[in-house]
Amino acid sequence: MSKMDRDQIEMIRNFIMPFVVAIISMFVLMTVVLWEPSIRGFLHSMNLESVITLLEFGCIVALFLMFNTTYYAYLGSKKLRMLVYAVAFLIAACLELMMIIYLKGTLSTISMDQLPLMFLYMGVGRFIMALGMFVAVLISRDRQVGKHYRYLTRFAPIMIFIIIIALEQKTEAYVLGVLSTVNLSVASIMFEFTSILLLVIVLMYYLRIYLLEQNRNVIIALTSLVLISFSHAVRILYPTPDQLSVVVFNTYRLFGYAMFLHALFKLNIGEPGVKKETTEKQIKLYAENLEKIIDKRTSEIREVNARLIKELEYAKSIQQSLLPLKRLNFKNTTFMSEYFPCERLSGDFYDIYRIDEDNIGMYVLDVSGHGISAALMTMFCNNFIKSTERLIKRYRGLKPHRNLKHFYEEFNKMNFPEEMHMVIFFASYNISTRTLTYCTGGMNCYPILVRKSGEAEFLNQSQGFPICQMSEFFTPEYKSAKIDLMPGDRIAFYTDGLIDKFKNKVMDQDEFVEILMEHRHDSLKNLNNSIVRLIEPNAEQLEDDITYFIMET
Repeated sequence: MSKMDRDQIEMIRNFIMPFVVAIISMFVLMTVVLWEPSIRGFLHSMNLESVITLLEFGCIVALFLMFNTTYYAYLGSKKLRMLVYAVAFLIAACLELMMIIYLKGTLSTISMDQLPLMFLYMGVGRFIMALGMFVAVLISRDRQVGKHYRYLTRFAPIMIFIIIIALEQKTEAYVLGVLSTVNLSVASIMFEFTSILLLVIVLMYYLRIYLLEQNRNVIIALTSLVLISFSHAVRILYPTPDQLSVVVFNTYRLFGYAMFLHALFKLNIGEPGVKKETTEKQIKLYAENLEKIIDKRTSEIREVNARLIKELEYAKSIQQSLLPLKRLNFKNTTFMSEYFPCERLSGDFYDIYRIDEDNIGMYVLDVSGHGISAALMTMFCNNFIKSTERLIKRYRGLKPHRNLKHFYEEFNKMNFPEEMHMVIFFASYNISTRTLTYCTGGMNCYPILVRKSGEAEFLNQSQGFPICQMSEFFTPEYKSAKIDLMPGDRIAFYTDGLIDKFKNKVMDQDEFVEILMEHRHDSLKNLNNSIVRLIEPNAEQLEDDITYFIMET
């Protein structure tokens, strides 16, 4: 038999239990009614006053214990339902206790003139208990007493006890006068019928809870409500107390109260206590193993981080392998370059390559952002700017504006994120004629030409637009410009990270021009070393990539 089948059988067995108790209770009650003369004769020969006294005191003790259980549960949870339960049980217990104290006897020994007070103490008390249980189940299980009232509720039991005593002392004569005008039998039956109706509603509530939660303690509560309801039925059948009715009445009551007390304790103290204990054990176990768990997680993170760093180092090697050598010579033209990424992977890129025997192509670009995404974009740029086809390479290389326009069109064919864009500066240099043809693609820092004779100027005569996803809205125009160079002239191509003093704390544009001018008569190597010395102290704290190369004719 599977566990699911066993659980279903257990559920059905628990579900049947209240109905079995109800059938047995009805059978016992019918037996008492049918065999009443015989039973009365048997009881007449016995002295049951001690038994009745024990039963009644047992019921009172059970009521006080139910009050204690629910009030303790209220103090722990601050739930309004538990407070209502506690108040109802306390009132019922106090009234029954005062009945015995003031009447100086039990239900089976009081005189006829004491019946009104018995009705007041016991009937009203049991009705209030049923009403309180009914009101309690109507309240949401999670609703709590307002913070402003919690202080007052701590004294609720004492206040209720004092009020009941005070009312009894001052109003006993008045109440007896009122009760003398009332048909006590009819009033008693109405109270008992109303109490049974309230208890049946409470029973239906607990039945619904069991179907939802399948908690065995809810079944015990259901069974107790059946027994308590039958105790009310006995009071309807025997409104005038005698030994027979009192024994049956109190027997039903005592067993019902005992079972309801057990269910209340389990549902509101036992089960929460077990859950709390289990949670505390889990927390303690977790705390004991926390250091091991942290060490394990830290080790796993370190392994993942190490693998990631290793992959990034590979990617860095691949990206930098595509860069030209730091020093290049083409006949009478020399290039010196430097590359300082602010992360392992950079969004800056540059290239210097031969177009043909007489022409050199060169570009520097800056992709938005840093890291992996920007580095991947530089790979795309390298493939589309410098063609591997000789004729295309020459055609585009000698016409920078054609090259950038083609690059813009190809970029817009790709499904890149809209926020991805770049700026670029492309140029070609004819070694024989010493003519530099150039075009900007939205570059925000123009190359600086420093003549050997001492003049300096920016290469800002071309026209262009950044490479971005705008072809649906705008078709940019690219125009190249030309400039003739003399032997000893130098041009510095760079990205904005070099002159962003706010981010990288190296130099600004004016300081860069000043350095180029001061070292125009020095060798290209000495000029480059002077720039590197300014960068290196801040190389580990760069917030933007630094890339530049210097061309000397």
